[in-house]
Amino acid sequence: MTENATDIMTVARQPFGRGLPLRENEPRTIAKLFIQAVIDHPHPDAWNFKKDTWEAISSHELLERIENIALGLYTSGLRKGGHAEFFPPRKGKKDRLAGE
Repeated sequence: MTENATDIMTVARQPFGRGLPLRENEPRTIAKLFIQAVIDHPHPDAWNFKKDTWEAISSHELLERIENIALGLYTSGLRKGGHAEFFPPRKGKKDRLAGE
């Protein structure tokens, strides 16, 4: 039997996608993966930022702030598939999350 180049490439190509889950009930979105990481590996200093001195917030507080941002966007009318732009403050404050 002879094989042509198309047959060889079709056989050699790996399918795209997630592949097999690494564990049962594996998170299927980045948001769910983050939530699971906070549950499995809580940290008291998950986010560090500088005001006058260096301050830290815990992974649980970080998750709460992210949820509040998401709820605010939802309340403003943003839905799945929608787009939003974020503009950082210009007064030298970097890497800040809402609520500080």
